[in-house]
Amino acid sequence: MGASRENSSTGGPGSGRKPDVLKMAMEQRNAKVVPLAFVPDELIVPNYSGLQAVRKTDPSIVTSETDPVWLSMSGSFVTLTGSQILTNKTIALADNTISGTSGSFNTAVTDANFSYVGHTHNITDIAGLTSGSLIFVVTSGSSLISGSYVDLMVPFDCTLTQATLLPDVSGSVTFRIEKDVYANYPPTSADNISAGGVILTANSKAQNTTLTGWTTAINPGDILRCVASGSATTIKQVSVILDYTR
Repeated sequence: MGASRENSSTGGPGSGRKPDVLKMAMEQRNAKVVPLAFVPDELIVPNYSGLQAVRKTDPSIVTSETDPVWLSMSGSFVTLTGSQILTNKTIALADNTISGTSGSFNTAVTDANFSYVGHTHNITDIAGLTSGSLIFVVTSGSSLISGSYVDLMVPFDCTLTQATLLPDVSGSVTFRIEKDVYANYPPTSADNISAGGVILTANSKAQNTTLTGWTTAINPGDILRCVASGSATTIKQVSVILDYTR
């Protein structure tokens, strides 16, 4: 009976009527038995016409030693074969020389007279050393006796301007200055250049600021002898200072 009613309503085999396809589809949907056809996964990409693909390109890397490297330089610089004036001084790398005006050096400085580690020389051409002092320290045991002396060779030309005596204690003593060249060493009393000498009389110091009657010009290589010309019973040591200009 049940099959007869189903066939009568929907049609089908043996009913003599065409099946109601729409009704059958509705019944199958309600029963959730509608077969589904397999559809493969699809990725739908929208078309945005205003966008463009951009590929980033890294800068090339310099790998060759021959590739040039450009440096921006300003001002002056010294090359291997040239020279450059640097505030009144010129450095020439090609021949290893340093030279300048008289305001910097009296003469051009080269390897022959330039001081460096392992090399020494007399400093005779440095401008700016326009004054100084020659210092003699004369001592003689328990008391300073006549004839006690100290010799000094002067390596540059200068002019004596003042003489000063500084004893260790107050007392009286006179010193004279003798001068001669190396070939005639030692100086003697005949080579006295200090007139009556520098006289200390019962005092702790003495100074001659005029050097009246003295021979004040000194030449390079001159030897000066500072000698006591009178005994001093209380004085053991005296510093004799001769100031000079150049």
